[in-house]
Amino acid sequence: MSRASAAIFAVAVLAVLSDVACAQDGPVMKRIAETKTITIGHRDASVPISYLGPDGKVQGYSIDICLKIVDAAKEELKLDKLEVKYVPLTPQNPHSAPDGRYRRHDLRDFDPPDRRLDR
Repeated sequence: MSRASAAIFAVAVLAVLSDVACAQDGPVMKRIAETKTITIGHRDASVPISYLGPDGKVQGYSIDICLKIVDAAKEELKLDKLEVKYVPLTPQNPHSAPDGRYRRHDLRDFDPPDRRLDR
């Protein structure tokens, strides 16, 4: 894995972890508690980050981290069972969250100033 990929992965993990920390009493945790379901977006062929294994199951570093977060959410919400749904992220929808809330234009603050869409 290149240094750039490792850095991007580290930032993504920190962003996910900070969202979970902020979501403990928010609408996300309420929705998870009500539906007893959590959705994880994944890539099919981004080895070793996220990929489909020979058995057709989703695996990889990011999936392992997401499943730790699922366990923490299940414990926090005192749920016996929490269903995990996997949604593939494709080149056609690379910046979409599984629920469709985030789009490329929502990420413009993270672009370099000369590439921002709002200018």
